[in-house]
Amino acid sequence: MRSLLGIDLGTQSVKAVLLREDGHLLGISSGSYPILTPVIGHAEQAPSSWWQAVIDCIKNLLAEVNDKYGTYFSHILQKLLEHNPNNRVISSSDL
Repeated sequence: MRSLLGIDLGTQSVKAVLLREDGHLLGISSGSYPILTPVIGHAEQAPSSWWQAVIDCIKNLLAEVNDKYGTYFSHILQKLLEHNPNNRVISSSDL
């Protein structure tokens, strides 16, 4: 049976859920990432830590599933990420 992977990228953690198309819950996974405070009164995060947490959640959930169907992704903040010509993120993201 087909399944749907839902991902919510929040300020302090990522949460992922895997559902069958009939609504049956197949699994839940989550991961956190640090909030960096390089200067008093300023908070930021490394986008690479978001990405790694998302990858880890997906690997955890899809390890037991053979048939994939679709993915839904949610993030509360709109962010502009600076990257170099090789598409590597070169700066942290302000919160």
